[in-house]
Amino acid sequence: MCHNARPAETPYQTSGLTKPPPWGGLSVDQNIEMIYTCTIDNILYFLHILFINRADILQDFQKKDNVAFRILIKVHLMFKDN
Repeated sequence: MCHNARPAETPYQTSGLTKPPPWGGLSVDQNIEMIYTCTIDNILYFLHILFINRADILQDFQKKDNVAFRILIKVHLMFKDN
């Protein structure tokens, strides 16, 4: 977790299929608030939400032979498994 973390300004409205990160999020009535997170956490979580809602983008990432893309997919799967 990042040291100078602060709550996010705007909660994310979910479809009920996503959960907040286990180390820094609350889920109340399908709203996710990112708390005690940093920019990197938020970007990784954003990509997770993007991959859930846009399967075509996830497929594009999976087709590329790129180390960074493979790592981002692994992070997505970690969020999904939580």
